[in-house]
Amino acid sequence: MADIQSFVAQFGPVAGKVADQLGVSPDVILGQWGLETGWGKSIVPGTNNLGNIKDLSGTGVAATDNMTGSNDKYRAYAEPGEFASDFTSLINRKYPGAMNTGSDATKYATALKSGGYAEDPNYVSKVAGAAGMVRKLGEYVANAISGTAQASELPATQAKLAQDPLWQMLNGAPAAQAPQVTDKLARDPTWQMLSGA
Repeated sequence: MADIQSFVAQFGPVAGKVADQLGVSPDVILGQWGLETGWGKSIVPGTNNLGNIKDLSGTGVAATDNMTGSNDKYRAYAEPGEFASDFTSLINRKYPGAMNTGSDATKYATALKSGGYAEDPNYVSKVAGAAGMVRKLGEYVANAISGTAQASELPATQAKLAQDPLWQMLNGAPAAQAPQVTDKLARDPTWQMLSGA
């Protein structure tokens, strides 16, 4: 299933730079990008487009929008740093209410949603939930952002997360555990937000 740790390790340094420029916590940016791309599984091939930003000029890379099912064009970038520059510029220009929202994922996502960034009616709660999942990685996130995350850190982080029902569900809990995990998730506020409850 979703490999949030790998996503954070890979894109943490880029998210850290964007976060500094926007005045938004890196875990919020990583959560947003993780949500937009299914933790890296749904990045339109060949685009490095972590926000799945559409290309309204019509010259981008064609792909199907997972939310609406429409065929759209998406902006393409040579590397994630190029995406980060464009993303930062886009937020500055079109969504000033999202600027300087710090660790308030709800305020950040609300400004994006009200400005037309996302079509999903549950976008705000989903971004907040995804940012919460990133926060559960704790110190690993700070190390990923600084580019010093080590594979040796993962066992301790994974052991801690293995007890979290949402983490279990996202990472494919064994079928024998599924009923218990599902019961726990039904009461988990983060899972409720992510699932649109």
